[in-house]
Amino acid sequence: TIAVAEQVSYLREHSVGSILRSTFKIYRENFRTLFLIYSLPTLPFVIAQQEAQAAGAVLLVLLAVFFNLFVGLFAFAAITVAISDMCLGERPSVMRSYRRLGGAVVGRLAWANVLQMIVVMCGTLLLVIPGLILMFRLLFTPIVATIENCRGRAALKRSASLGKGFPGRNLGVIVELLAVG
Repeated sequence: TIAVAEQVSYLREHSVGSILRSTFKIYRENFRTLFLIYSLPTLPFVIAQQEAQAAGAVLLVLLAVFFNLFVGLFAFAAITVAISDMCLGERPSVMRSYRRLGGAVVGRLAWANVLQMIVVMCGTLLLVIPGLILMFRLLFTPIVATIENCRGRAALKRSASLGKGFPGRNLGVIVELLAVG
């Protein structure tokens, strides 16, 4: 297991800077495991996309991109499980991360992601600003659906409560996602 001092450092309120420092520390110390968790399911679709582009098969490129995005949502959830394990003092594992996604979790995660996308798109159609606000507030929906086993609307509500009042932290999380993604 990971040292208790490290465990406690992740389970506290964070500033934008500490989110970024903690993120890079987690990735640096567990790069191999996190890389495998994401790459194993997505790499075949990346290769298929490259091959389809080289062959000029536009429809196959679009299919590969779609399936890569779809599988990427579940890879993101598996990474969430691994990071949760690290924060709780457990050594992350590729197999354990995907085992925790079995059964009902996959359905809850897929439904929560669909609802999140619909709500953010509707907010964006109203005006750009409501869409951005909803994106910030619903940022944690897939994580809540995965870790807390919440379903659709409950995951959206929980994410909104987690995101409310912390715009700097939420911006830090988005910057982190863009920096490591």
